[in-house]
Amino acid sequence: MRLQMFFSLTDGGQSMGQVSPQRSSTQISVAALIVLVSSWLPWGVLSGPLGPVILAGKHLEAIVNAWNSHIRMFGIQFPTSFLILEAIVLVLLAWFRTSGAWIAPKGLQLGIAILGFFQCFQFIRAIRGSGEVLGIGAVLSAAAFAWMVVAILRQPSAESESLNMD
Repeated sequence: MRLQMFFSLTDGGQSMGQVSPQRSSTQISVAALIVLVSSWLPWGVLSGPLGPVILAGKHLEAIVNAWNSHIRMFGIQFPTSFLILEAIVLVLLAWFRTSGAWIAPKGLQLGIAILGFFQCFQFIRAIRGSGEVLGIGAVLSAAAFAWMVVAILRQPSAESESLNMD
């Protein structure tokens, strides 16, 4: 039952309201761990003809993951491994909030989480648009960043937290 409540979007039948900073930080940490683990899983399979005329008729197949691929957004090429850095930053910001060391603006946290989701979405769109095979790593990372967005949205506001600390 406790595990079900941890993963649910509602608190025991209540509406999608606020959760404690510790619970939010834990959820963000688990989601970041999913991003880290999925970075080694296949993100896609790219295939095509192999270079020189000598090898004509041969077919190349490359499995890519977050460590050896890039995403082009806004005319800039980003290493997909930036997703791991974004996830780590979100974990640090969440636990800073929980410890009371620093309450980062919710907009900053949301911006990083949405950027991570958008990067995963762009990768998925590029792979699917080119007719290639999509890997589980990209899907898991997109889901993990979506979970982080929900966890951040459910955090209490900075004002209500400062009132609780006084």
